Amino acid sequence: MPNDNIPAKLFITQTFLDTDIFNFFICDVFLAGKFTNQKGLDWKYNAENARKNFITLQNQSRVIIPIFETKEDFWKLSAVFYQHFPQPTLLLLGDLDSYSIPLQESLLKLIEEPPYNLEIVIRAQSSSKILPTILSRCNVIPLPKEIIFQMLDCDLVEKVKKKLPPISVFAKEYLSVNSSQLILPPLKDVERTELKMWLWQVYTYLEHFYKQKTSSLIADKMIKVLIAIDLNDQNVQKKLSLCSLLI
Repeated sequence: MPNDNIPAKLFITQTFLDTDIFNFFICDVFLAGKFTNQKGLDWKYNAENARKNFITLQNQSRVIIPIFETKEDFWKLSAVFYQHFPQPTLLLLGDLDSYSIPLQESLLKLIEEPPYNLEIVIRAQSSSKILPTILSRCNVIPLPKEIIFQMLDCDLVEKVKKKLPPISVFAKEYLSVNSSQLILPPLKDVERTELKMWLWQVYTYLEHFYKQKTSSLIADKMIKVLIAIDLNDQNVQKKLSLCSLLI
């Protein structure tokens, strides 16, 4: 039976989040009935309460976090998704950025015809790699920065701190010197995920400056950082990805 409520929700996270913290947050929002609030979501977040609400939903069998890697795995699990749910239940499908195109395609039927009482939640860093057919069938919800900062993947943040220049130092230098004079950080032993997190933090720092003082220079630098992120996502050599900052 199709679900007549709000369609599947796709949360845009901008960067890498801690999966558990994100799931706790979604359960907190869901249990408070905020998903069906027509005035919009309430972004107030208390970590301790969120964890308790997650445990409550788990104990009531009202949260499903499936594990699958291929479309065949997903199809085998689909029978579970279409069981009878006497109470509103959450299905947390994880990070869409890690899904292959065939795996994204396998979600379409579920998203088009969600079972009654099943609320589907997906997340992705951006909409750029998501199939248009999925985007058109989801309620796309950008997470506010203040929520994102509470959910960052802390292990990844610590690795970034150890391997790459401090964000504030690099961002200020980036704004103060000509691009040709900028010294790029060494990338030996730096993983793509670490580089992407670092670039996102640089972008966020520049965005903060831009809000304080609108400037074409800052806007131009922000665009170059976004280009670097995109090139890194495309598996372009890491050093070449950063070279976009020098253009």
